[in-house]
Amino acid sequence: MLDDRKFAELSDYASKLLMQCWLIASESVDGTIACDIDDVAFRVHRTKEQVGPGLQELALHGFIEMTSDDDSKVLSPRKQVAPESAPETETETEK
Repeated sequence: MLDDRKFAELSDYASKLLMQCWLIASESVDGTIACDIDDVAFRVHRTKEQVGPGLQELALHGFIEMTSDDDSKVLSPRKQVAPESAPETETETEK
C-alpha cells in the first residue's frame, strides 16, 4: 500500500473506509459486502450521507465495485490475497 499511487491519492476518510470495507468483506467467503449502504454506514459508525461519497471515491479509484447506481447495494471484491492462500516464501533452516 505504501507504493500504491491510487491508494495514496485517496482522501483520509476514503482510505480509512477502505480498510473498514476490507474487514467487513473478510467476513464472507467470497470477499463481498452483500448489504445496503445503510448497513455499511451502521457497521462503520457513520451516516449514509458520509459513507456514500466515500464509497463512490473508492469505486472511482477501482478499489470497490458498486452494484447499482443508487448506492443501495455494495460489492467489494477482495483486493489482496489472504495469508493462508498465499504461497510460502520463507523456509526454515535447522541449526
